[in-house]
Order: sequence, then structure tokens, then C-alpha cells
Amino acid sequence: MQSLLANRPIIRNSCLACAALVLSSAATASVQNLVVNGDFESGSISPWTLDGPSGSLTLASIGGFAGDTGVFYFQAQTGPNGSLTTSLQGIAPNASLLLQFDFASIGTSGSLLVGQVAPFIGLLNDLPTVGMQVGSSNQMTRYSYAFNAIDGLEGIGFHWNALPGGMIAIDNVSITVVPAPGAIALLGMAGLAGSRRRR
Repeated sequence: MQSLLANRPIIRNSCLACAALVLSSAATASVQNLVVNGDFESGSISPWTLDGPSGSLTLASIGGFAGDTGVFYFQAQTGPNGSLTTSLQGIAPNASLLLQFDFASIGTSGSLLVGQVAPFIGLLNDLPTVGMQVGSSNQMTRYSYAFNAIDGLEGIGFHWNALPGGMIAIDNVSITVVPAPGAIALLGMAGLAGSRRRR
């Protein structure tokens, strides 16, 4: 009985260590960007697909848009039915996701629609709609949007309808998994247990 009681702190410490390891792995997975080359720092737009008005990568140091934090950003001429899409893999249906991206426009009016790409449907315009106004600032603005993955989610896309003669810029696109509330609560409990053990 004495040896069993003496081993209890060891067992508790082992359980805490295992829980911390699992939660650490979950936390690492939760902040992983599911978008490949979302900041375009590879020097190309691959694996993104561009349709419609021409677009290319522009060096931030010589581009017309301020506020970029990297070397490159994607820039496109405005016009009707331009789109930039990329594929996503391994996302469970109804998973809680967070989309973030930087966007700027100048010299045009219209809208940027952001949506999920689904099989047999194409691009669903179910995420943010960003308005563009003639003479709008060339400063990049950060947008964030929490959403649930549709069944069969295959990708994410940007679609713009805007008057010709202007430019848009997109950069730092990321999609991350939002941790479940239960995992966050468990992490807090593990922290409390650890602090009690140290007292």
C-alpha cells in the first residue's frame, strides 16, 4: 500500500506529461496554414490558378500597394470575372476554420467575392464580400473570417468583378483549423494541475 501511494505522484506526472504532449501537438496543428504558397514568397503563383484578367507577382518594394510584409504579392488587372483559386486537402466536413488575407484595390469600383470551392458546384460566394471604390486607398487591409467547411471542400477562391483600368492585390492568405472549445478547456486544466503540483 505504501509503495502504491508513493507512486501516485509519478503516475499523475506521467498523465500530465502525456496530456501536455497531445495538446501541444493539437496546438501545433491548429496554427498550421493549410494554404500552400499563400504569401507568394516562392516567387510564383503555383499552385494557384488564375482565370480572367491578367495577373502576376509584383515585388513589394516597387509595387503600388503599401503595407505588404514580404517580397512578393499577387497583383491583377481589374475587369469582369477574374478569379484566383487554390486547392485544399484533408479538411473534415463542418471543420471550424479561420480564413485570413490581405487585400487592396485602387482605381476601380466593384467587388471581391471569397468562397469555398465545392465539387459539381464550383466557387460558392459564401465568405466575405469586399467592396472596391474608385480612388480607394492602396493600403493593404487584413481581413479575417471564421467559417465551417462545406462537405467535400476542395479549395478556396477569390473572384472579382470590377471596372477595367484598376488594380487589385492579394497576399498572406491563410486558413487554419480553430481548436475545439474542449481542447482549450483541457489545456487550461492541465496548466492548473501543473501549477498546483509546483506549489
